[in-house]
Amino acid sequence: MSTKLEKIGAELKRAEQKAAEWSRRAEELKAQYNEQEKTELSDICRIYEMTPDKLRRLLEMTGNGLPDPRLAEAIEKEDEDNE
Repeated sequence: MSTKLEKIGAELKRAEQKAAEWSRRAEELKAQYNEQEKTELSDICRIYEMTPDKLRRLLEMTGNGLPDPRLAEAIEKEDEDNE
């Protein structure tokens, strides 16, 4: 093999190793993100004593992503006003 080809091959190997490292890191971060998301949603449900119906309404209001705790407060107030 030529020296140039060996250099390119070595660089390719390093790039593939870095890609694998970044892929693993991305998976770790996704897992951390999902766990934190679950924790925050659970905390909101616990703090505002969310019933399944309230939780459904909260999730409908937020679309994608985590709900803003102020939305939970709005739902709680709405329910109190309806009582």
